[in-house]
This record gives sequence, C-alpha cells and structure tokens, in this order.
Amino acid sequence: MNKINYFYTTLSVNENFNPMTNVKVPPEGNLTVPIRLLAEVILDEDDSTNFFYEIILNDTHTVSKGRFENSFRNRILDGNYTLGIIFDVQVIHVEANQMSKFSFNLYKNEQKLDSLETHIIYY
Repeated sequence: MNKINYFYTTLSVNENFNPMTNVKVPPEGNLTVPIRLLAEVILDEDDSTNFFYEIILNDTHTVSKGRFENSFRNRILDGNYTLGIIFDVQVIHVEANQMSKFSFNLYKNEQKLDSLETHIIYY
C-alpha cells in the first residue's frame, strides 16, 4: 500500500493543526498568507529513498519537490511505514474571491502512485 493518507492546510504555524479552508481578505487586498501544509504517506517498503513527492500550487507552480528520508519513517501495525511531512509556504498577492489549490503527488521511480488536493478560499 503506497498512498497518501492525508493532506491538508492550516493558516498559521501557531495553530493546532486544524484544517482551515477560508481566509478573510481585508478590503485593501494584496494580502500575503502564511500557510502550513501537512501530509502523511503510507509506504509498504522499508526503504523510502525510491519515493518522492511534489506539491503544486494552482496546477502551475511547484512549491516543493523532494525525496523521502529513511530516518523519518514510523512502522505501523500492518507492516507498512508512515512518513509525516510539514511544509511552510506563503501565498502572495491574495485578493478576495480567489482560491488556492494545493496538489500533493506521490511518486516511485518516476511513476505517479497517488495524488490529493486541498483548497483555501479567500473572501
């Protein structure tokens, strides 16, 4: 089982990891929003170095791309391994009535295994 277990956002590094989906934009607009992205993947192999991830904003801009490190995995009961990941990003020039879509893609040896999306709506 090689899959993404969860992928969601919080609006601040100071929050208690509550998924948030709406942001109030002040009337003057042009806001910069700090966002924390949290993900967990489940892998069925002990060696996670053949796996990598990619996070894309609005289908156009790669926010982060990298490989997993073996030192951050945890074994779970059914023999699989979990890896948790936290990313801090900033979305700039935010205006009301916009939306940010973050896509998290899981790959093994260049083959896409799974994908999840999360959205933030600005109003």
